[in-house]
Amino acid sequence: MRLHDLIRRWAVSYTEHGKYSPVGVWFHWIMAGLVLFQLGSGWMMLRYPVGASKLATYELHSELGLTILFLAILRFGWRLFVPDPVNDADAPGWQSTAAHITQYLFYGLFALLPLSGWAMWSAIQPVQPLRLAGLVAIPPMPFHTLSPAWQYQVLDWAE
Repeated sequence: MRLHDLIRRWAVSYTEHGKYSPVGVWFHWIMAGLVLFQLGSGWMMLRYPVGASKLATYELHSELGLTILFLAILRFGWRLFVPDPVNDADAPGWQSTAAHITQYLFYGLFALLPLSGWAMWSAIQPVQPLRLAGLVAIPPMPFHTLSPAWQYQVLDWAE
């Protein structure tokens, strides 16, 4: 038996009993904590005066956003690998539909918001690479090669 079969069987043993696997729970709480931190740091960034501390906060905020994007990709892959438990047997159909729509909206936000932040970071000068989880350098998008007018358009669009 292959390793991924063992992992899947282990995870499905949880979902068959109406529970999320420990990996799914881990993804949920790590991402929830990061998103809450991002909301707070985004709110604080707006109150900092222009300067080095504001830029450092933007950098941290952007790097954590890329980390959320990476975790969202892993989380979505895990969800495809191990389906969620079905706990909505007693819920009306509209509630189940609303829950699924909300879940996919969150997946969309987990992708689009970090991508827009990465685009904004890539359009400012001087361009610097961001780090995924503070470790792996991620090159900027090629917006730094655009004219200042187009860079402003990227910033306006991404905001």
